[in-house]
Amino acid sequence: MNNKNSAKKVNVIIITYNSEKFIERCIDSLIAQEYPKEDYSITIVDNNSEDSTLDILASLSKSDFISGSRLNMRIIKNPANHGFSRANNSALKEERLDYALLLNHDSWIEKDFLKSMVSVMESKKTIGVCGAAEHPYESKLDLMRKTEQVNWVGCGATMFRMRALEQTGLFDENYFMYNEDIDICLRMRLKGWQVYYTPKGVWHHYGWGRELNVGDSRIINSSLSRIYLLIKFASLRQIVRSLRIYSQRRYNKNKEPSKDNSIFNKEYLKRQITPGKLACLIRIIMRAPLYVLKGAFNRMRIRRIKGFSHKIADELIRETDKSFYMK
Repeated sequence: MNNKNSAKKVNVIIITYNSEKFIERCIDSLIAQEYPKEDYSITIVDNNSEDSTLDILASLSKSDFISGSRLNMRIIKNPANHGFSRANNSALKEERLDYALLLNHDSWIEKDFLKSMVSVMESKKTIGVCGAAEHPYESKLDLMRKTEQVNWVGCGATMFRMRALEQTGLFDENYFMYNEDIDICLRMRLKGWQVYYTPKGVWHHYGWGRELNVGDSRIINSSLSRIYLLIKFASLRQIVRSLRIYSQRRYNKNKEPSKDNSIFNKEYLKRQITPGKLACLIRIIMRAPLYVLKGAFNRMRIRRIKGFSHKIADELIRETDKSFYMK
């Protein structure tokens, strides 16, 4: 590894919440990195885990597992579950190094990961954020993609340039979870920073290809976050189009919304909405006005950004609509 990369300091941030099954392997993969231990550190932000996560972390921090590797690890304990955005922001505010790597707790990275990601970031000073290649937890895919500029990346194993975050702002804490990655990538682009993807950084994710924990909380939070994102960035036409897509997402996949299969057809809704789904819908409807108001307030602020265009925002929303709601 060249000296140029080794001089760059990286803060690896992991948010834990009931992570006892995965966290040791995740940290083990960080210790194994082919990157100077003095040039990166680990910040764990625990969102009030109720399992043995904190006990495992305490044991690791006191053992040779960490101290013997000369790797610095610190733990921030939240008194409640603060969600993804707020938890990451608490770590990003405390330690301003050259780069921040956000890493999912239920994942592990290959030994050249940090070296590869820093190399990509250093190759072009206009890259504000770069996403890595997601692979199954116990195997590796044969990916055909190349390092390239994209419109957005998820935040499962993602490197941010701290100077870019200082200009763009940190995560919007109105997102408890979901859609905060789309928001921050869009704000990066509006400030002139580029979003990149690279297959060179390989991370293995337990959640790859899985539909895990699709419970009421996930449905409610993802729905409210999406409403907030739309109101904050999208044109009125795109808001209507997206809401129609969301209304029929679970029942008519791979189809464009129609008058027969949407929230605009009472008979269709009567056939499809079960008591459980109705309870979720009621909770979403009750909380939605607050997210609409927050989105409207921030919409005015976003529109004052030089170069803002609904066209850019709508393009990204259509792309993510297709990825998340039209499969």
